[in-house]
Amino acid sequence: MSQTTQDRILVLGAGELGDAILDALTSSPLYSPLRHPISLLVRPETITNTDAAKHARVRAYEAKNIKLVGGDLFGASETDLAGTLSRYTTVIHANGMTAPPGTQLKICRAALAAQVARYVPWQFGVDYDVLGPLAGGGLFAEACKVRSVLRAQDAVRWTVVSCGIFTSFLFEESWGVVVPQGGGVVKVTALGGWEDGITATTTEDIARVTARLVLNAEEDGVWSGGGGAGPPVYIAGDTLTYADLADVVGRVTGKEVVRECVGRDDLRKTLEQDPDNKLFKYRVVFGGGSGVSWPKEGTWNDSQGLEMETIEGWLRRSKQ
Repeated sequence: MSQTTQDRILVLGAGELGDAILDALTSSPLYSPLRHPISLLVRPETITNTDAAKHARVRAYEAKNIKLVGGDLFGASETDLAGTLSRYTTVIHANGMTAPPGTQLKICRAALAAQVARYVPWQFGVDYDVLGPLAGGGLFAEACKVRSVLRAQDAVRWTVVSCGIFTSFLFEESWGVVVPQGGGVVKVTALGGWEDGITATTTEDIARVTARLVLNAEEDGVWSGGGGAGPPVYIAGDTLTYADLADVVGRVTGKEVVRECVGRDDLRKTLEQDPDNKLFKYRVVFGGGSGVSWPKEGTWNDSQGLEMETIEGWLRRSKQ
């Protein structure tokens, strides 16, 4: 996008990442409400809801010059969705984690049918090119298909941000890697092996990078057809081994760290006992030893001199 062309931006998803992207866009020094009008797709009832908390949230969006557009992302047909997307030049999909199967592909095809200028699909995470569609029992099959569909065309420009695991999720008790035990003890569990790596980036930093790629005309090379390296764009707030992670947790929390390692065979056996368990599928992938980490040196943010929050920094800030 040139600096003078109006870029009508639509964000799909107002969860943790979607809200962070909206904040990053509207707070960027590159942002202009006139050049970059921003809309957010929400369920129609969200706009009309009279609940005080939800009404306040709507007003908060409006205060940032974010226009709310009613639409059913999951229930709409591909054709109807394409009609909605056709009013925008850049579409950012930021709510794929909880979407029903088929949603990512439907949105991708709708974006192509709408002939939007640029599309950022729900590809925030691990390296799908390395993992492939069969990893984790087909966990990323749809994401890989989306990437194949995008690579097979050149009408719509696209990019993806590979960021590893969201830092906040790394510390979710349900994930089972860092779990408080009470009595001044915390257990850190390595998935695969203690020397296996894990790349993590905060949602705020993921959003900051996404906003810069969208708003900065000088980042044309990160988009398909831009003459640069193109997608994916690799970033990393931090890359540590599980052994390093355990050291960080002990140093920051001051608690006794109990270490446990769940090997690859045990991860697979657990999944075999409950083959439809999505969390177990993710644990198999992150304990697989490939596609989930990369050196921080050489990432896009490293090449740009962009400081991002480390795992230790996030842990200190969150005061866990």
